[in-house]
Amino acid sequence: MPWVWRVFGATEIPTVTVAPVAEDDLVHASETDGRIWQAEVRVVHPQTGTPLPSGVEGEILAKSPTMAVGYAHSEDNLIAYDGEGFFRTGDLGRIVDDKYIVITGRKKDVIIRNGENISPKEIEDLLVADPRIADVAVVSKSTARIGEAVCAFIVPAAGQEIALSDLGEIVRAGGLANRRPPSIFF
Repeated sequence: MPWVWRVFGATEIPTVTVAPVAEDDLVHASETDGRIWQAEVRVVHPQTGTPLPSGVEGEILAKSPTMAVGYAHSEDNLIAYDGEGFFRTGDLGRIVDDKYIVITGRKKDVIIRNGENISPKEIEDLLVADPRIADVAVVSKSTARIGEAVCAFIVPAAGQEIALSDLGEIVRAGGLANRRPPSIFF
């Protein structure tokens, strides 16, 4: 019988975890994001960088032979890597049973536009509830004028069309401030 499992990595460090070792390990296959493999992994406090014990949620940092050596612009490396060369994934999670990772979220799941904190999930939940929309992802885009713009990638429902003005109406009808409607991408 074929079985499915999750794994974890990023462009900068492609393989942090792999599948559990045994086919009979369905608990770890279904409840974790894989077994740590050929990587050193640390979980640290998201704001202070202080190492956290196993089982406690924090930011995932990883280091492995398969990771990128850095970015072309050296100033980007100061943010992306800690002093010991661990890559800051930006993902939140915890280590379970000393060798498995469970990803629980993102360190930065907020869009800051003109100093206002905006939840992408809040906007996604409103948009995907509309019958004209099959799927949506709301993300930020850096801009010089307002800091971050709210962008929505929309998959229309079969046979449906949706315009940018429709998104504004959906967001306003959902009770969010008028300044939160996103740009739209199909």
